[in-house]
Amino acid sequence: MARLPAPALAAFVLIAALACAAAAFAASRLGVGPAPAGLFVGVIALGYAACGLAVAHRGRAKADREARDLTELTRLLASSTSEAQSRSLLLRYAQRIAPSAGAVVLTRGDAAQGLELTFGERIVDTPLRALSGARLASESCRAIELGEAREVSTTAGASENGGECTLCGRLAGELSCEPLRTAGRQAGALLVADERIDPAVRLRLHEAAQRAAPVLAMQHTQAAIERRAGSDPLTALPNRPAAEQTLRRLCAQAGRAVSPLAAVLLGLDQPPERKAERDQALALVGRRLTETARASDYIARFDAHTFLVLAPDTDREGGAELAEKLRRDLELLAASSTGRLTASLGVAALPMDALVPDDLLRQADHALAVARALGGNRVQTAESTIAP
Repeated sequence: MARLPAPALAAFVLIAALACAAAAFAASRLGVGPAPAGLFVGVIALGYAACGLAVAHRGRAKADREARDLTELTRLLASSTSEAQSRSLLLRYAQRIAPSAGAVVLTRGDAAQGLELTFGERIVDTPLRALSGARLASESCRAIELGEAREVSTTAGASENGGECTLCGRLAGELSCEPLRTAGRQAGALLVADERIDPAVRLRLHEAAQRAAPVLAMQHTQAAIERRAGSDPLTALPNRPAAEQTLRRLCAQAGRAVSPLAAVLLGLDQPPERKAERDQALALVGRRLTETARASDYIARFDAHTFLVLAPDTDREGGAELAEKLRRDLELLAASSTGRLTASLGVAALPMDALVPDDLLRQADHALAVARALGGNRVQTAESTIAP
């Protein structure tokens, strides 16, 4: 049984003392014997004391339950293996203590990417419905910028901390925005929105954010290091080691699902000689490939002047169509100081032209060499070496 808190015991003693004083007063003024008066008033006093003790006991049990929930969140965060998993744990906790509210974790990525939003389960019937899409490149979060919690209780996005937030300015109702920052490392912010947020809920959200911040900040920093290690600094695309690892994974998935996988190697025909112009051309090509390719396609900078596009669930003919689309778009690309850009593309597909990743790349590279030998600015498919 839980121990009764000291304030509850003090209240019990005080009520008992008042009961004794009331009994003595009744006996002297009303001519009632001290025993009946004391018994009557004592019963009333004990009733009030019992109610007070029950309320205090319930409050203590609630506080204990909230403490256990916070401890469990801390334990789960400590065993989390990824930033995405930690975000999900924090959002589930926020959703549990504020079931009618909407919750989202805001993460600041690269400058070109802006804010990334990870939503909780509840969005539609909350003020968060005003936030559309999974990424807001042009918005900023003042809680992230200042590292201070913000409490917004107006429809105009003006917080108690002062200043306007372009993100919160989209939302109506009451908001609680807690930065996820520790020791100078930034992981984002937790934003909870509802028509009204109880002060006790705000306090619990603040405590949860403080528990989650060190874990999320560490994982966010580690993820950024891993992204930089596996990406090309000029184009921000995955580099060759990352592409080869992804190719092996996609080939394994294609084998299990008995589905095709197309590989397209794209090489610039005549890259500019000057480094500054060449870098500009490569960055332009990387951006255009990202814009033109499908959402399911994987794009990487594979070599100095070569890019790799992996297209799941795509056979050789589909890969050739994709390659022709990429070629036409690059041909129309107007590079301000680099002149006209053209590219040759080689296409090979699994399992039509190869059965393993190395052979698939070899076939695509051979097709690229043929396209260049035939004059460039064209698409060439591999000649299958697998017997029908």
